[in-house]
Amino acid sequence: MRSGLALAVVCIGLLAAGYAHAYEVEYWADNQPRQLQPASSGLVAKRSYRLESLPLVLSQPAQLVLDNATYTLDQEGLYRIREEHSTKVVRQSFLYRQNVWRFAGHLSRVYVYGDRHLSEKQAQWDEHVRKGEPLSLQCGSISMFIQHHMSEQQIGARLVGCAKGSDWQTFDDGHALLEICDPTERRWVLFDPTIGARLKDGNHCLDLFEATRRYRAGGRVEHIDFLNAGQKLDPLTDYEALYTKHIPDKRDRTAFLPRLKPLLENDTAAIHRWYGKLMQVPLIGNYFAPESDAEDTLFRTLPTWKNLVRLSPAEFRQRFYDQPCCGSRSTVDKDLK
Repeated sequence: MRSGLALAVVCIGLLAAGYAHAYEVEYWADNQPRQLQPASSGLVAKRSYRLESLPLVLSQPAQLVLDNATYTLDQEGLYRIREEHSTKVVRQSFLYRQNVWRFAGHLSRVYVYGDRHLSEKQAQWDEHVRKGEPLSLQCGSISMFIQHHMSEQQIGARLVGCAKGSDWQTFDDGHALLEICDPTERRWVLFDPTIGARLKDGNHCLDLFEATRRYRAGGRVEHIDFLNAGQKLDPLTDYEALYTKHIPDKRDRTAFLPRLKPLLENDTAAIHRWYGKLMQVPLIGNYFAPESDAEDTLFRTLPTWKNLVRLSPAEFRQRFYDQPCCGSRSTVDKDLK
């Protein structure tokens, strides 16, 4: 009887050891994931990591040693480690091997639109992402998060913005984005981390100046190229409560919230309408390009923008786009001085 009981205890212990910490590894090349299979025996990468030591960004192929298997991380993209038979992500890591746009798309994939992490710093954001937690941020913060990691990999990236030229209402009057230096064309390309997309005409990716000229003239770009096609709604954010402090009038808030959600669900018609309002005046660093004295005066009503340097559209284009960009952060910073 005792031997049978002891055997049962051993079996239960073995089951616990085998299954309590079993994991699945998911690989994202672009917008569709696939489950990785364990590596064949004898495969050895230069670096080997256990789950707790896996860095957020890898620059070389590596092996991940889990309790139940070993996986080779050798394809550029995003790796998510989940508890077996669960949707819970416990670790995330990016392998970056010079595909700038895949890297940018996946950096935007780890965020949802909200405010739960707005008050935190870059190191805290990184730790949330490494542990598989969606970053709950807004446009300026997610742009800064991505720009930081671009710069860490010596990829040229600069914070840019756009705003309405009139009819400000104290909310949804402007938008923060990024421009990333395309390594092939050596020119700046606009990337919107909030929706995870570039703006394209045919095969041509637009920069901020081109996009604002297009929408300001009443047109629109031909194609919104979603590098991150996932929805960005934060299930833990109460959007009604979030916008109560920004939009005190309940009627205005009730009208705004139904327009917000389609933007975060890849609704291209809603995005075009939104850009049509916001993509009016471009801003980079301390420079902007208003079309009139009235627009200039409007911008200076905000304390943070009262010392903006006004440029004509031609001067703005010349200052920020006439020279090829390159990948070093020093060049990006130089552009903004």
